[in-house]
Amino acid sequence: MCSLAITAEIRREFPVEYAPPPFELADVVRMHSAAYHAQYHPSFEQGRALHAIETCRTTALGGHVEECDHCGHVEISYNSCRNRHCPKCRASQRAAWVEARELELLPIQYFHLVFTLPEDLNRLAQYCDAEVYATLMRSAAETLQTFAHKRWDADLGIVSVLHTWGQTLQLHPHVHCLVTGGALKRDGSGFVQAPNNFLFPVRALSPVFRAIFLHALEDLRAAGKLDAGPPELAEDSEWKQLMVRLSTPNNRSPSRNT
Repeated sequence: MCSLAITAEIRREFPVEYAPPPFELADVVRMHSAAYHAQYHPSFEQGRALHAIETCRTTALGGHVEECDHCGHVEISYNSCRNRHCPKCRASQRAAWVEARELELLPIQYFHLVFTLPEDLNRLAQYCDAEVYATLMRSAAETLQTFAHKRWDADLGIVSVLHTWGQTLQLHPHVHCLVTGGALKRDGSGFVQAPNNFLFPVRALSPVFRAIFLHALEDLRAAGKLDAGPPELAEDSEWKQLMVRLSTPNNRSPSRNT
């Protein structure tokens, strides 16, 4: 797939509870770490992350004692690895973040849109991750605000969350946008409610998002901010071929319109 994709759905609830998994990522790492290292030869940073996940909250990292000042009850807890890739260390922060966002929600319907990069950009994203991901998030927000400005002369409320991996842990850069079902007039005169169960047509959003993102990508390259990219894209001819492929929309229909 070579086109920049968008999917969308309606959300009226914001999930705040997480069911515990039947097994943990650490269990998988313990079982398969040796074979993975032998076959794929991960980098130092990747190996350090795997080791942190495997040893988090185990005797390998030591522990600490907590004692109640009132009753004297003592509990021994193992130390956390604090690696940003560790799901154990991130779970409490994620729950706190979700709870904080829930308090910000307005009593209106929300829409969930996902803006996805094609596999053709995976190598560039690996080499120039900060530039590509920031451009993805800015382009998604600019696309949505462009439609809101044109339709209502108003600004949407958007919460954006970047995901760089898919459900099977393959590289799959995409940004989730939780969008208000309406917008605040730019002159401050009031709030415009979106039609029930409809925000913008996905088929109309897609080409605008594609154009905004690719234009921003071209600007980055012209400014030399993608010079650290993959060797195969260093030549102008290869870059132009990539841009032509990305500029061509695919024929797949969006999953839903909102």
